[in-house]
Amino acid sequence: MTNPTAYPSNLTPKPSDLRPHCSARDRIALWLPHPNSIMAHGPQIPAAARDKVRAVTLHAWADSTKSSYGAGLLVFHVFCDSHDIPE
Repeated sequence: MTNPTAYPSNLTPKPSDLRPHCSARDRIALWLPHPNSIMAHGPQIPAAARDKVRAVTLHAWADSTKSSYGAGLLVFHVFCDSHDIPE
């Protein structure tokens, strides 16, 4: 994990335990969906298998890809926060 810099003033999300302050490239790994999300109620996959898929996926992407996707996550969440769309 890398040390995060301050968010730009126009891209600062509301505080959330699901979205810890971190660098863009770490957001894919550290930001979590809300526990009540549709994905949370999908098929019950054993934790060990789920963790393996997650680890392989995270290691498959280049840091530049993680940074781009992480930047997109930030913009999306700031948009949702600014329109009072709940997590």
